[in-house]
Amino acid sequence: MISSFKRAFAISLLGSVALPASAAWAQAEGAATGIEEIVVTAQRREQNLQVVPIAVTAVSSEALKNNGVVSIADVSSLAPNLVATKTVGNAHFPTFSVRGVLGQGNAAGTDRSLGIYLDGVPIAPGQGTSFDLPLIARMEIMRGPQGTLFGRNSTAGAINIVTPNPSGEFGFRQEVSIGNYDQFRTLTRIDTPTWGPFSALVAYTHDERRGDIRNTGAGVEWDRTAVGLGKAKSPATLGDKNAEAWFVAVNFAPSDGFNVTYKYDSVNSHFTPEGYGLVTFTSTDPTIRGYYDDAVAAGRLALAGPRRPKAVNNEFSTPGYIKSSGHSLTADIDVSESVTLKNIFGYRRTQNAGPVQLDGAGGLRTATGDPFLLLAGDSAYGKSSQWSNELQLNYESDFLTLTTGGIYVNSNVSAGPPLGLTGTLFGVSVPNFTFASRVQNNQLVTARTKSVAGYAQAEVHVTPEIDLIGGYRITNDKRDATAYFGVNTFNYTYNDWRSSYLAGINYRPNDNMMFYGKFSTGFLSGGAFGPIEFKPETVKAWEVGAKLDLLDRRVRFNLALFDAKYRNLQAQTQGFRIGPEFAAVSTVVASLGDLHVRGFESELTVAPSSNWIFSGSLGYTDLELSNINSAIFETGGTFYRMAFRANWTGNASAQYESEPLFGDARMVARIDGRWRSKIRQFTRFPYFAPAQEAGAFSPAGWVMNGRLALRDINIADHKVELALWGRNLFDNDRLVGATAVPNQVSTSYEPARTFGVELIFDF
Repeated sequence: MISSFKRAFAISLLGSVALPASAAWAQAEGAATGIEEIVVTAQRREQNLQVVPIAVTAVSSEALKNNGVVSIADVSSLAPNLVATKTVGNAHFPTFSVRGVLGQGNAAGTDRSLGIYLDGVPIAPGQGTSFDLPLIARMEIMRGPQGTLFGRNSTAGAINIVTPNPSGEFGFRQEVSIGNYDQFRTLTRIDTPTWGPFSALVAYTHDERRGDIRNTGAGVEWDRTAVGLGKAKSPATLGDKNAEAWFVAVNFAPSDGFNVTYKYDSVNSHFTPEGYGLVTFTSTDPTIRGYYDDAVAAGRLALAGPRRPKAVNNEFSTPGYIKSSGHSLTADIDVSESVTLKNIFGYRRTQNAGPVQLDGAGGLRTATGDPFLLLAGDSAYGKSSQWSNELQLNYESDFLTLTTGGIYVNSNVSAGPPLGLTGTLFGVSVPNFTFASRVQNNQLVTARTKSVAGYAQAEVHVTPEIDLIGGYRITNDKRDATAYFGVNTFNYTYNDWRSSYLAGINYRPNDNMMFYGKFSTGFLSGGAFGPIEFKPETVKAWEVGAKLDLLDRRVRFNLALFDAKYRNLQAQTQGFRIGPEFAAVSTVVASLGDLHVRGFESELTVAPSSNWIFSGSLGYTDLELSNINSAIFETGGTFYRMAFRANWTGNASAQYESEPLFGDARMVARIDGRWRSKIRQFTRFPYFAPAQEAGAFSPAGWVMNGRLALRDINIADHKVELALWGRNLFDNDRLVGATAVPNQVSTSYEPARTFGVELIFDF
């Protein structure tokens, strides 16, 4: 494996350097002075990206817009070695892979190895991927353990979403976009002028579209009145969206050394679940096969295959919703020229629901005409709330830069259907399409977590060229949880102290070059899921890197090499592997084993002129799993395989901006491509049946996006922009979220090609 890694690294390095140009995702206009400076907060303070000893990618608002990114769920392959794959049964809560380490945390009472932050406020698992934001200034994607400054549950990395602050000048912006699939999106933004010490920003977004897969099971009504959820009908199309979002920011700055910013966001999104297709039917049960043959003969069901079909029968899927809101209050105080204080308070709550037909096999009927479900999810119900407060002190002198602080987080989460409703329907009939209240087969988990931590990180400036870095963090986690599995109720309490640290060195021979090396540790909190306890996941990681601005800053090349060893890697598996009493539980968490990852990441930006800018990245990860917990993950003569990870990822973009064509009007053309290698879908090997090979991998391939705009058209002293846009231009229709059980393989698919026109007014 080491030799293959060396070959892969050499190929990548040569390939990156050979690119005619390749583009920093962060906004970098090819001005006369070269690629502009990018400011990030990856070390909890504002710094130039090129002096931060972290593998971090800053994705600008323009790149986010061109790639259709409105939430954290859309970031796949925007940075090297970052992949977001759809979680089976809930596409709004994807599974992230960063450097081959999965960040899930979808099960209540468990945590996620990828820390997600909104303006510096930590977002609890289950909240960070479920909401759209009207305005995003940039995303900062950090790879590798961030245990000192970002703390617990960032063993894979961290993502910080940064929203804009009020400009302090009057402004009005209106965006209107229409497209195929009845797409309609409007964004209204109003900035107020500064009034005394106050300034404000208000934004509203409406975003709707029709789904890209027709539902042949539309109109079927399901009755959940017995558990208080009423009746719901299966929709005509799958993948619909109708969302409204608000964003408010108010700034209070009575003096140069004191600043307070309040921000509020709210999203109310209604949707229909994405379409699930039946890839292959492998049941050997004569009764179930009879149901299948009858449904096919009657035209109620057909195999969809591994490529996105035009229609599927998902009669069990019914409309769902996500409601999310959050508040943050950030205060900055300049105590002196060397000392600043910052306090960040945050509160967020989320609620979601959305039953989904996971088997892609709607239309099955018993001899009495009742619907029969091979696999369906009624567990996509959840509520969560969290508040946090962080106090931070920064000190800076010619000899020392110090960041220190403390943080407290209190979160409550409930995941699973209401008591009385079955969470996962596996091989059952529903008499008369009506759910009766029952005490068996529930899958409801409630958990309350409290975490307190203190941290410090210092940079000692030994010489103008050399910095020595050291950091330490200590954390106490407490969690109380209750799990309702079948007729059993499990209670558990978790209380643990953990520390993490970092040591590193930076070398800057001049203002345009930096080389760094570091060793860091981190952990993912342990706990229990029902009666199964799992230990904290820990990591020890090495990283070396270089950040170079060359040729009068016309070329920017960043490179990172990493080697990390994880112990007690946490993973999700099916309940039946724990014991027969958990057969109806779709997801449990346990310690999988140990994982050794090594790889590299390279990013290249070239701005050959003021009109052109190119960018690209390439990432590779080699994975070696050992000490597998065979008692849980390799039962019944099966073997465990690493799934939901891509060994290779890449992206490329090119942007051209013309000289003024008339007046100030300019043409701006941009194309972006995101690529990844194939991704294994099933952890079990061998499969339940040889025919299931058809859905075992999501193929490698590109997803291309483009935008052509005419900007700065002067109309009555105001600016107007007209643009054509397209996403998934070549209509990649691969499977992206497959699941296998003995009866069948089913999957969701890459969203279909979309295109449209956009009109923007700036006043």
